[in-house]
Amino acid sequence: MATGNFTGGNNSNLSDYDRLVDRGHSSMVWTEFICYQLLGFPISIIGITGNVMNIWVWTAKKMHWGKSSTSCYLVALSCSDLLYLMCINFGRLLPSWSIIDGENLVPIFPQTSVIIKLKEVIEPLIDLLANTSIYLVVAFTAERFIAVTYPMKGRIICTPRRASLIILTLIVVILLLHIPIFLEHNPTLQMMGFHESTGYKFGYNWGIMVLLFAVAPLIMLSFFNSMLIKTVMKSRRHRAQMLQKAASATVGRDNNFVVLTLTIVLVVFIFFLCHTPAAVILCVFTYREHNGHMDALDRHRWYKTFAIANFLSMFNSSLNFLLYSIFSAKFRSTVYQLLCKKICKIISKGSQAERTHNTKGNSGETEYSLIGTKNGKALVRNDHVTIKEGKSHSAVDI
Repeated sequence: MATGNFTGGNNSNLSDYDRLVDRGHSSMVWTEFICYQLLGFPISIIGITGNVMNIWVWTAKKMHWGKSSTSCYLVALSCSDLLYLMCINFGRLLPSWSIIDGENLVPIFPQTSVIIKLKEVIEPLIDLLANTSIYLVVAFTAERFIAVTYPMKGRIICTPRRASLIILTLIVVILLLHIPIFLEHNPTLQMMGFHESTGYKFGYNWGIMVLLFAVAPLIMLSFFNSMLIKTVMKSRRHRAQMLQKAASATVGRDNNFVVLTLTIVLVVFIFFLCHTPAAVILCVFTYREHNGHMDALDRHRWYKTFAIANFLSMFNSSLNFLLYSIFSAKFRSTVYQLLCKKICKIISKGSQAERTHNTKGNSGETEYSLIGTKNGKALVRNDHVTIKEGKSHSAVDI
């Protein structure tokens, strides 16, 4: 939603209601400024970095679950969250970037046709990616539920290949269901009143956007997460019994299982907390809009709540890396190993460059590389020889 310059309703010619609307609009703009620009932008930058790290770690060969079905879902979720945060930045935050001028907000970028067209394309993408993340969370929670409830069948059902097919199917289905949102910005359909029709408002907004993408995921997550919590508690009791019997190998495998399940439970729990307000707001807003109980003042109030809900969604998309790092020692260890390996490669290249020596002479130019020592002498390798006047230099002991 565009940010503009507002006076807060100082015009004496306005009626009391118009002043309330003007103040409500100004309050809405300031709420969006705080939620998106002051808080949302730095959190989204942290989230982009964290999701890149998530993808790097979960696809690493050293990760214990690097080739499991769970890692497929977590990589897909990180990719979806990464694209969501990037679209939020480039499609919603940066075009509406403003500076404070006294009591007003002044947009930095003029609302040109290019920026307006960019927002028309990216806004539906934001909804698409947000809903994709929702069902990816539902999918890997269901996968964990099957794995922990039916361990033997889970090894057959929960495979990386099947997880990849489920992820691809979810993406295609959700993309098809979001086509009407992209069509809302078509000028021809707008002139026909496509998005204002009763069938579209009731059938699509209620049947698809509210029930399918707001209510149904929360119900499924509530069920699966409660069952996972019950399983984790049972596994902890089982692990305590195994410790008493000193079965270290079995205990180690069981501990990894519990850690992964507990991490997913926490991810889902935080997701539930951050997305429940948005689902409730969407349900009530759609109901009031469909029944015509909505004026300009009400819209400004609802848009403020949408800004807060969108901020919670951004916060959730940025939080998973921190959750993985806190509750998974294996994740922390893999991050440390990957960073150390990368740093060591950089240092090694620099050291190798320092060990390369160039010597010049009247009869030619030879480049030597230090390869070791022998009897206190340096052994070098002749990497390049330039021959002049029939003379050349070869590798020697210096």
